[in-house]
Order: sequence, then structure tokens, then C-alpha cells
Amino acid sequence: MPGGVDVVGRNGNYDIFRCAYEETMHRVVAQGPYAVQGAFLIVDYWQTNLILDRMRVVRFAVWVRLHGLPLECLSMEAGFQLGQAIREVLQMDYDEGTPQNIRFLRRIPTDHPLISGFFFNVKMAMIDG
Repeated sequence: MPGGVDVVGRNGNYDIFRCAYEETMHRVVAQGPYAVQGAFLIVDYWQTNLILDRMRVVRFAVWVRLHGLPLECLSMEAGFQLGQAIREVLQMDYDEGTPQNIRFLRRIPTDHPLISGFFFNVKMAMIDG
């Protein structure tokens, strides 16, 4: 990354990062959260007067990616409907130029279990050629 990211402080389970450039900071926050050596790393912007000892994470944003969708599901409209099925979509990432998968950013309360995968039940179509 241009300019890099440095750890400048630590308090319990919280690390404080400093980015050399504002552009890098926005990219790091936008692309998170991350998995680092099996641990979940949530990144966010610093808030004025934040006291780390009193901070509690009650929900976080996570990207949900859908792979192997039928061709008819690879559209912006279908993506919107799929997103509603997983509730509270904050953002949808879809590229019409390369519609290989769709991902959704959604918030998850920390008291809900994380599921590493799930299946949608879709009908298989037979194609005569």
C-alpha cells in the first residue's frame, strides 16, 4: 500500500493504526473486515474522545459473497432481491462487465453466531443442445 500502515498503539484487544495517506486509510476501512491468522480484524475510523477501555463492539459490517449463482441471478435486479434475503444490506458490489459473483455488505450483531457458509436451494435446469 502506498505509504503503508503502522501500529502505533495497543490497549487490550484493540490496536491503533496510522496510515501515511488519507487515501490508504479510506481503502483499509472500506475493504475490511479482515481475517488475520484465524482472528477477525474489524477496522473503523477513530472517534473523538474514544476511551478504549470502555469501548464495546456490538455490531460490525461484513461482506457476504455469493458464488456459483445461476446466470439469471447475475443481474443488478436479481442481486437486489438476493440481498434482501440476507437482510440489512448496506452496500452491494456488482460489476456488470464481469458478473461472476455478487457480494453484499451487511451489519451483524456480535451476539449472533458467525456462519462460514450456507446454501441457497436453486432448481437445476436441463439444457438440450
